[in-house]
Order: sequence, then structure tokens, then C-alpha cells
Amino acid sequence: VGSLLYGYSQDAEAEFGGADGQAEEVIAGIDESYEPWYDALVGDLPGEVESGLFALQAGLGGIVLGGAVGWYAGRHRGRTEALPPAEQGAPGGV
Repeated sequence: VGSLLYGYSQDAEAEFGGADGQAEEVIAGIDESYEPWYDALVGDLPGEVESGLFALQAGLGGIVLGGAVGWYAGRHRGRTEALPPAEQGAPGGV
């Protein structure tokens, strides 16, 4: 919450920019003949669409990561709770 309040108090009208754009500006300042060797797949998108795609990517990543952690936790729990055949004993407690 503190970082949100700090960021909000700095400049409420500031535009959010990514690291790619900042890196391109720094490189262009060092070497003025620099030209990016790639183009975006879909071109420039409005900020709302970019934010939505980022949220979708984060959500899908969370689902995949949560599924993997749950899968391995379930496998571990199943292995530790299952009794080996030697410890099950014979019928009748013999």
C-alpha cells in the first residue's frame, strides 16, 4: 500500500512505460544510428488492450504455476501417506 501511495503522490498524470521503451531511448542516446531489428506482431495497441493482455498473461501464468505446484504437492502427499506393502500386515493382525 505504501508503494502505491508513494507512486500516486509523485505524478498522477504520468504515463506508464515499459522497460523496452526506456532501453531503446538509452541505446539511441548512445548510438544515434541504432534501429530496432524487430517489429511488434500486432502494431501499436491502445493502453487498455495492452493492460488487458498483460493481465491475461499474468492470469494464465498463475494458473500454470499453481497447477504445477498443486500437482507436485499432491504427488508428494500421496507418496508419503501411502503405506508400503510390507507394513500393511496380513489379514487378522498376524
